[in-house]
Amino acid sequence: MIERLSGKCVFKQPGAVIIDVNGVGYGVEVTDGTAAQLIDEAPTVLWIYTHVREDSLRLFGFMELSERQLFCQLLSVSGVGPKVAMSILATVSTSDLIRAVEEDDAAVLEEVPGIGPRQSKKIILELKPKVAKLAAFNLTQTKTKSRQAAATLFDSRSGRVPAEIWRDLRSALENFGYKEREIQPVVRRLEREPPANDLASLLKSALAELATASPGAAGRGEELF
Repeated sequence: MIERLSGKCVFKQPGAVIIDVNGVGYGVEVTDGTAAQLIDEAPTVLWIYTHVREDSLRLFGFMELSERQLFCQLLSVSGVGPKVAMSILATVSTSDLIRAVEEDDAAVLEEVPGIGPRQSKKIILELKPKVAKLAAFNLTQTKTKSRQAAATLFDSRSGRVPAEIWRDLRSALENFGYKEREIQPVVRRLEREPPANDLASLLKSALAELATASPGAAGRGEELF
Protein backbone atom coordinates (compact mmCIF):
# COMPACT_ATOMS: atom_id res chain seq x y z
CA MET A 1 0.00 0.00 0.00
CA ILE A 2 1.11 3.55 -0.68
CA GLU A 3 1.08 5.41 2.65
CA ARG A 4 2.93 8.65 1.86
CA LEU A 5 4.18 10.54 -1.18
CA SER A 6 7.06 13.01 -1.15
CA GLY A 7 7.71 14.82 -4.42
CA LYS A 8 6.44 17.89 -6.23
CA CYS A 9 3.03 18.95 -7.45
CA VAL A 10 3.10 19.19 -11.26
CA PHE A 11 -0.63 19.46 -11.99
CA LYS A 12 -3.79 20.61 -10.21
CA GLN A 13 -7.46 20.55 -11.02
CA PRO A 14 -10.59 20.61 -8.83
CA GLY A 15 -10.46 17.55 -6.57
CA ALA A 16 -7.21 16.08 -7.92
CA VAL A 17 -3.48 16.65 -8.27
CA ILE A 18 -0.51 14.87 -9.82
CA ILE A 19 2.51 14.38 -7.57
CA ASP A 20 5.78 13.65 -9.34
CA VAL A 21 8.03 11.32 -7.32
CA ASN A 22 11.36 10.69 -9.02
CA GLY A 23 9.80 10.92 -12.47
CA VAL A 24 6.65 8.90 -11.69
CA GLY A 25 3.39 10.87 -11.62
CA TYR A 26 0.79 9.74 -9.06
CA GLY A 27 -2.78 10.91 -9.53
CA VAL A 28 -4.16 11.78 -6.09
CA GLU A 29 -7.69 12.80 -5.16
CA VAL A 30 -7.77 15.67 -2.67
CA THR A 31 -10.16 18.26 -1.29
CA ASP A 32 -10.13 21.68 -2.95
CA GLY A 33 -8.68 23.07 0.29
CA THR A 34 -5.71 20.71 0.09
CA ALA A 35 -5.15 21.48 -3.59
CA ALA A 36 -5.10 25.21 -2.79
CA GLN A 37 -2.25 24.67 -0.30
CA LEU A 38 -0.01 22.92 -2.83
CA ILE A 39 2.44 25.09 -4.77
CA ASP A 40 3.30 24.18 -8.36
CA GLU A 41 6.74 22.55 -8.71
CA ALA A 42 7.44 22.93 -4.96
CA PRO A 43 8.36 20.05 -2.60
CA THR A 44 5.17 18.37 -1.44
CA VAL A 45 4.32 15.70 1.10
CA LEU A 46 0.92 14.01 1.22
CA TRP A 47 -0.34 11.26 3.50
CA ILE A 48 -2.06 8.68 1.32
CA TYR A 49 -5.01 6.35 1.69
CA THR A 50 -5.02 3.64 -1.00
CA HIS A 51 -8.54 2.58 -1.93
CA VAL A 52 -8.50 -0.74 -3.78
CA ARG A 53 -11.39 -2.38 -5.59
CA GLU A 54 -11.51 -5.11 -8.24
CA ASP A 55 -11.81 -2.58 -11.03
CA SER A 56 -9.97 0.41 -9.60
CA LEU A 57 -7.12 1.70 -7.44
CA ARG A 58 -7.54 5.24 -6.12
CA LEU A 59 -5.22 7.37 -4.03
CA PHE A 60 -6.59 9.94 -1.60
CA GLY A 61 -4.18 12.55 -0.24
CA PHE A 62 -4.11 14.59 2.97
CA MET A 63 -1.83 17.31 4.30
CA GLU A 64 -2.10 16.01 7.86
CA LEU A 65 -1.90 12.45 9.15
CA SER A 66 -4.86 13.16 11.44
CA GLU A 67 -6.99 13.92 8.35
CA ARG A 68 -6.15 10.54 6.89
CA GLN A 69 -7.00 8.86 10.19
CA LEU A 70 -10.36 10.60 10.23
CA PHE A 71 -10.97 9.61 6.59
CA CYS A 72 -10.38 5.95 7.54
CA GLN A 73 -12.80 6.23 10.45
CA LEU A 74 -15.45 7.75 8.19
CA LEU A 75 -15.07 4.87 5.71
CA SER A 76 -15.79 2.45 8.56
CA VAL A 77 -19.28 3.95 8.90
CA SER A 78 -21.83 1.94 6.94
CA GLY A 79 -23.09 3.81 3.90
CA VAL A 80 -20.12 6.21 3.79
CA GLY A 81 -17.82 5.80 0.81
CA PRO A 82 -14.80 7.82 -0.34
CA LYS A 83 -16.91 10.48 -2.06
CA VAL A 84 -18.98 11.24 1.04
CA ALA A 85 -15.95 11.04 3.34
CA MET A 86 -14.01 13.54 1.20
CA SER A 87 -17.04 15.83 1.09
CA ILE A 88 -17.19 15.78 4.89
CA LEU A 89 -13.48 16.61 5.20
CA ALA A 90 -13.87 19.42 2.67
CA THR A 91 -16.64 20.98 4.77
CA VAL A 92 -15.84 20.18 8.42
CA SER A 93 -12.43 20.42 10.13
CA THR A 94 -11.05 17.48 12.11
CA SER A 95 -11.41 19.32 15.42
CA ASP A 96 -14.98 20.43 14.66
CA LEU A 97 -16.02 16.91 13.72
CA ILE A 98 -14.50 15.46 16.88
CA ARG A 99 -16.33 18.07 18.94
CA ALA A 100 -19.59 17.35 17.09
CA VAL A 101 -19.31 13.62 17.85
CA GLU A 102 -18.50 14.26 21.50
CA GLU A 103 -21.46 16.63 21.86
CA ASP A 104 -23.89 14.67 19.64
CA ASP A 105 -24.17 17.71 17.39
CA ALA A 106 -25.43 16.11 14.18
CA ALA A 107 -26.35 19.50 12.72
CA VAL A 108 -22.66 20.07 11.89
CA LEU A 109 -22.76 17.29 9.30
CA GLU A 110 -25.98 18.59 7.79
CA GLU A 111 -23.90 21.41 6.32
CA VAL A 112 -22.20 18.83 4.09
CA PRO A 113 -23.82 18.67 0.63
CA GLY A 114 -25.87 15.49 0.23
CA ILE A 115 -26.05 14.60 3.93
CA GLY A 116 -29.44 14.91 5.60
CA PRO A 117 -30.53 14.70 9.25
CA ARG A 118 -30.94 10.93 9.26
CA GLN A 119 -27.51 10.13 7.81
CA SER A 120 -25.76 12.77 9.92
CA LYS A 121 -27.14 11.22 13.13
CA LYS A 122 -26.06 7.77 11.95
CA ILE A 123 -22.51 8.96 11.27
CA ILE A 124 -22.28 10.65 14.66
CA LEU A 125 -23.56 7.52 16.38
CA GLU A 126 -21.13 5.14 14.65
CA LEU A 127 -18.15 7.45 15.20
CA LYS A 128 -18.92 7.75 18.92
CA PRO A 129 -16.92 4.68 20.08
CA LYS A 130 -13.93 5.73 17.95
CA VAL A 131 -13.71 9.42 18.71
CA ALA A 132 -11.71 9.12 21.95
CA LYS A 133 -8.84 7.42 20.13
CA LEU A 134 -9.08 9.91 17.28
CA ALA A 135 -9.10 12.90 19.66
CA ALA A 136 -6.04 11.55 21.47
CA PHE A 137 -4.23 11.09 18.15
CA ASN A 138 -5.16 14.61 17.05
CA LEU A 139 -3.91 16.04 20.34
CA THR A 140 -0.60 14.19 19.94
CA GLN A 141 -0.21 15.62 16.43
CA THR A 142 -0.91 19.14 17.71
CA LYS A 143 1.66 18.84 20.51
CA THR A 144 4.25 17.48 18.07
CA LYS A 145 3.68 20.43 15.74
CA SER A 146 4.04 22.87 18.63
CA ARG A 147 7.36 21.32 19.64
CA GLN A 148 8.61 21.42 16.04
CA ALA A 149 7.53 25.05 15.66
CA ALA A 150 9.29 25.99 18.88
CA ALA A 151 12.48 24.20 17.77
CA THR A 152 12.38 25.91 14.38
CA LEU A 153 11.87 29.32 16.01
CA PHE A 154 14.82 28.71 18.34
CA ASP A 155 17.03 27.67 15.44
CA SER A 156 15.93 30.71 13.44
CA ARG A 157 16.78 33.10 16.27
CA SER A 158 20.16 31.49 16.80
CA GLY A 159 20.97 31.59 13.08
CA ARG A 160 21.04 27.80 12.73
CA VAL A 161 19.21 25.76 10.13
CA PRO A 162 17.68 22.50 11.48
CA ALA A 163 19.32 19.33 10.15
CA GLU A 164 15.98 18.12 8.80
CA ILE A 165 15.82 21.18 6.52
CA TRP A 166 19.14 20.19 4.91
CA ARG A 167 17.86 16.61 4.47
CA ASP A 168 14.67 17.90 2.85
CA LEU A 169 16.71 20.20 0.61
CA ARG A 170 18.83 17.31 -0.66
CA SER A 171 15.71 15.22 -1.27
CA ALA A 172 14.01 18.07 -3.14
CA LEU A 173 17.04 18.58 -5.38
CA GLU A 174 17.17 14.86 -6.13
CA ASN A 175 13.50 15.04 -7.13
CA PHE A 176 14.43 17.81 -9.54
CA GLY A 177 16.80 15.38 -11.24
CA TYR A 178 20.17 16.49 -9.87
CA LYS A 179 22.84 13.96 -8.95
CA GLU A 180 24.60 13.70 -5.59
CA ARG A 181 27.89 14.92 -7.08
CA GLU A 182 26.12 18.12 -8.18
CA ILE A 183 24.13 18.58 -4.97
CA GLN A 184 26.94 18.01 -2.45
CA PRO A 185 29.17 21.06 -3.16
CA VAL A 186 26.18 23.42 -3.42
CA VAL A 187 24.65 22.28 -0.14
CA ARG A 188 28.01 22.49 1.62
CA ARG A 189 28.45 26.10 0.50
CA LEU A 190 24.94 26.94 1.71
CA GLU A 191 25.61 25.22 5.05
CA ARG A 192 28.68 27.42 5.62
CA GLU A 193 26.74 30.66 4.98
CA PRO A 194 22.98 29.97 4.98
CA PRO A 195 21.13 32.72 3.08
CA ALA A 196 17.90 31.78 4.89
CA ASN A 197 16.44 29.40 7.48
CA ASP A 198 13.47 28.00 5.55
CA LEU A 199 13.35 25.23 2.96
CA ALA A 200 11.67 27.26 0.21
CA SER A 201 14.32 30.00 0.25
CA LEU A 202 17.22 27.53 0.47
CA LEU A 203 15.77 25.52 -2.43
CA LYS A 204 15.49 28.66 -4.53
CA SER A 205 19.14 29.56 -3.81
CA ALA A 206 20.35 26.03 -4.54
CA LEU A 207 18.46 25.82 -7.84
CA ALA A 208 19.80 29.20 -8.92
CA GLU A 209 23.37 28.13 -8.18
CA LEU A 210 22.95 24.78 -9.92
CA ALA A 211 21.44 26.43 -12.98
CA THR A 212 24.36 28.88 -13.14
CA ALA A 213 26.91 26.09 -12.76
CA SER A 214 25.24 23.98 -15.43
CA PRO A 215 22.98 26.03 -17.78
CA GLY A 216 21.64 22.91 -19.47
CA ALA A 217 20.26 21.65 -16.19
CA ALA A 218 17.73 24.44 -15.75
CA GLY A 219 14.92 22.48 -17.35
CA ARG A 220 15.43 19.17 -15.59
CA GLY A 221 12.41 19.57 -13.39
CA GLU A 222 9.99 20.18 -16.28
CA GLU A 223 7.48 17.51 -17.18
CA LEU A 224 6.30 16.52 -20.62
CA PHE A 225 2.60 16.45 -19.70
